[in-house]
Amino acid sequence: MAGEQTIFVSGIPDSLSSEGNVQDYFAQFGEVVHVAFEDVDSAFVTFSPETNIERLLEEKHVMEENPLAVTLIESPKRRKVDEGDADEAQKGADDEGDIEGGAHDEGQGPEGEWPPEGHEQGEGE
Repeated sequence: MAGEQTIFVSGIPDSLSSEGNVQDYFAQFGEVVHVAFEDVDSAFVTFSPETNIERLLEEKHVMEENPLAVTLIESPKRRKVDEGDADEAQKGADDEGDIEGGAHDEGQGPEGEWPPEGHEQGEGE
């Protein structure tokens, strides 16, 4: 766990849609460092690096009888590292002639689109 971890939560009941209520609920899993509402019933919750996020994701979450949908958000920094690893693997495969379609030589995906499927560029790139 290199850094802070963020989840996206939806299904928050209107009566509990405050930073304090969401922070209080998720504090049972670790230190909540930030809560940011995207909408009345959905928020991003950021935890300290020490939080056992796997345990949080394994549990079912309910607030006032409303089931919550909880999704782990990958950090842009981690995504860039993963994409960089994929780029290196792609380069090695290109060098060995293992890529089908030939479009990769022009910097395009298999169907001529850019970025290739599964390698969408995130914000700030």
